Amino acid sequence: MAVPKRKMSRSNTRSRRSQWKASAPTLVTCARCKEKRPSHTACPTCGTYAKRRVLDVYLGSGFPWRGLPSTSSAVTKVLPL
Repeated sequence: MAVPKRKMSRSNTRSRRSQWKASAPTLVTCARCKEKRPSHTACPTCGTYAKRRVLDVYLGSGFPWRGLPSTSSAVTKVLPL
């Protein structure tokens, strides 16, 4: 393993570290619901990917996937293709 001969100065250390930063995620607009989403992922709002519905998206206070009785305010959001 390489070992440095001399101590690296603060200036050189900070100059090197200035390039090590996070970037903002790239978001694209969903063609179906027009919401922002990460590219190459299913839309969390409408559940589509590549113009196909791949996720069931539930809105409201009910939890139909857990078997609990859903209230009348729980709505399954289904958008037409």
